[in-house]
Amino acid sequence: MGSTIVRCDRFLERAAKNEIVKGWKPDLIFYIPFNIEDGSKLDYDNAKAFAAEGDYIFIAIARYGYITVYDKSTGKLVGRIEPGDNVHKQSGWCDFNYAINVMQREDGSYLILHEENAFAKILCYSWNPVSTKK
Repeated sequence: MGSTIVRCDRFLERAAKNEIVKGWKPDLIFYIPFNIEDGSKLDYDNAKAFAAEGDYIFIAIARYGYITVYDKSTGKLVGRIEPGDNVHKQSGWCDFNYAINVMQREDGSYLILHEENAFAKILCYSWNPVSTKK
């Protein structure tokens, strides 16, 4: 998917009013951490797919099967979601471009569906960011 997400607030509205002019800058340029394989087997952090929902950007990591979560307004890392004991903490290759879907529920929690090909499953996570804030 690449290593950069650019957020342009009210883009369609601004374009319709011809406000998109030379020198216009995006509201946020967000660089996703990316490491090229060097043989160490410790650097497989390349992003495969993402979903933006509510206040967050959810990024499916290609090889390890975890999801990194970033604050949509600042681009700062919020945390990481990993497979749990109910799937023996096993996940792996996420191998297609739309491998993650996220829906925010009325109570503020998120339902996250994440494809992974290594063990042939779709993982379903329920995450409540309100309960993780201190």
